[in-house]
Amino acid sequence: MPWLLRFFIARCKPKTLLVLENVCLRQQLSVLTRKQKYPRILDRDRRFWMLMCRWFAGWKDCLVIVKPETVLRWHAQG
Repeated sequence: MPWLLRFFIARCKPKTLLVLENVCLRQQLSVLTRKQKYPRILDRDRRFWMLMCRWFAGWKDCLVIVKPETVLRWHAQG
């Protein structure tokens, strides 16, 4: 998608959605910058994504480091 089109789409999104998307991406960055050989998903990370799954409709678009099916499985397990 050309950058200009992405810019116009972002300008049309409500500010709240952009903030939530930014929070989701920053959470994943925090997981990836942990000082371990492989990024480990902790319980607090799972809880974060379970809440995003419930409250933020665009959570799947922001998810990069785990599959959406994994988050749905965590949500079902409680």
